Amino acid sequence: MVWPPKPFQVARPGRDVYESFVYYKTGIGKRFRPMVFSASFLYNVPSCKKWKGQDFMAEKRKSWSKKIRRIPLFFGVVILVLFAKPNLPGIIIGGLMIFLGEAWRIWGTGHLEKNETLTVTGPYAYVKNPLYVGSILITVGFCILANNLYVLAIATLMFCFHYIPYKKKIEGDRLKKIFGRPYEDYDEHVPDYLPRWTPYSSHKAPWKFKTFLENSEAGIVILNLLGILVILSRPYWNSLF
Repeated sequence: MVWPPKPFQVARPGRDVYESFVYYKTGIGKRFRPMVFSASFLYNVPSCKKWKGQDFMAEKRKSWSKKIRRIPLFFGVVILVLFAKPNLPGIIIGGLMIFLGEAWRIWGTGHLEKNETLTVTGPYAYVKNPLYVGSILITVGFCILANNLYVLAIATLMFCFHYIPYKKKIEGDRLKKIFGRPYEDYDEHVPDYLPRWTPYSSHKAPWKFKTFLENSEAGIVILNLLGILVILSRPYWNSLF
């Protein structure tokens, strides 16, 4: 085995990992165990998951693309906090919208079983993207809470002209590939963001706390609570620091 392996080389299942382990346990590996151990998993294990180097690179590009798309969100949050000037009407209205948005998301994440079943219960019986609806309400609520309509206007434009078309194409194609005709019928009869008056399906399913936790919504709840506290405390930062 050539050491170190060339970047992104395709590993032989099991064999390269075994040889790396032997190298780690013997010879020069004893003197540089952390480096050898890290290199073994950095180069070999990911390529064992993806037999083709181009597949691995595609996953890396997808990961970086997600990180890049989060940059505007990060700057928006920073600007919102730094220029926050909360007032009583904004606290009441904004707080109510954040509460309603998060309640909508909690309801949805208690029903959503990603990539396992086509979810048509809970809020999904009325609207196709309840989590996005909740996120919209939360975003608007935070902008009103911070008394910053400029960020609200920018966020609205980005959501309408970038996020919605992108998500509709990516999510729609993925769900069609997984669920086929049942999703196409669901897609045809259930609106994207404005709920219908009657449920799409008569099928009922209970809200599950386990499913809520598996969808990591508890972390979102905590972040929203922290965001509210940070914005409400913003007027007192100058006196504290």
